[in-house]
Amino acid sequence: ACICVIIGPAVGSNPLGIEGYKTIAFEVAEAMRWQVPDWFAVPVCYGDSLYGIWKGFEQLRALGWIDRVPRLLAAEVSGSLTQALADGTDVLPVCAGSASVATSIAAPQGTYQGLAALRASGGRSLRVRDEDILQWQAKLARLGLYAEASSVATLPAIERLRADRTIAPDETVVSLLTASGMKDSAALHGTVAAPPRIDADARSALNALRQTYGFDAER
Repeated sequence: ACICVIIGPAVGSNPLGIEGYKTIAFEVAEAMRWQVPDWFAVPVCYGDSLYGIWKGFEQLRALGWIDRVPRLLAAEVSGSLTQALADGTDVLPVCAGSASVATSIAAPQGTYQGLAALRASGGRSLRVRDEDILQWQAKLARLGLYAEASSVATLPAIERLRADRTIAPDETVVSLLTASGMKDSAALHGTVAAPPRIDADARSALNALRQTYGFDAER
């Protein structure tokens, strides 16, 4: 359930920290040779990174280095931004719910600046479920990339928008992975077996890899 509040809304982080998020836009634009993606997907807590990334792209556009700003996609677990967009309001609702495996983005209320960035870019916001997050975390792990549960929240959101053709088949999407799975390994407790304990030497590590995971160092 979501409840609208007026007193004491979330305001986000230190403004200087939010300015730092602009460098994500700068680095992505440079890596893509100044051809920006059609969509930029961000796992969202309050919306600090969302706003900073939008501001970075806007500044590059103002300088003439890029010709447009990508549409932003916010993936959240609370649904605050999602509800505000649907209601057409500037008052971000506080969304109560159960604890999520995506602990880094589990804030109950978004910020106005995050909402403004979504609207300015013609973007979208989706609430994602824990089971979909864990499924995508496992998919990435099979490809050799262990990402934090909160970090992969963008991927089920992208999948849904691809399925309903909101994101066209020929459109490019950049998904921001914000952290390694080592930041929050507790999300997998009860889902995968605990890793083996080893001594602090290479032989012990190789034995554990061989016995537990079937790794053959001779191959």
